[in-house]
Amino acid sequence: IAEHAVRQDEDGTWSWKFSEEGTSRPFGANFPSAEELDLEKLECPALVVYGEHSMLFDAEEAQMLASRFARAEVAEIAEAYHHIMLDRPQGFTDAVLGFFRSHGFE
Repeated sequence: IAEHAVRQDEDGTWSWKFSEEGTSRPFGANFPSAEELDLEKLECPALVVYGEHSMLFDAEEAQMLASRFARAEVAEIAEAYHHIMLDRPQGFTDAVLGFFRSHGFE
């Protein structure tokens, strides 16, 4: 992430390279759309995770994505932005482990 997503500003501080508009396909990535993935066919439990302060993927979008799965849950990670695992690694870990435990995995 550091190599491709940040830049050093003239004053020596660091900031993200993201544009003001944001993007759903960062750094030229060509990910398939949700429609192309046929998520409705997945029968296993799924966890949709988003950061409370993310400007790229919010609660409404998380719920919309979760509705595409047969068995999905949504977890909001408090005080996290878009890079949840970097912003709040313990919150992310707790959410994922809690999800696994709730489905019988220890």
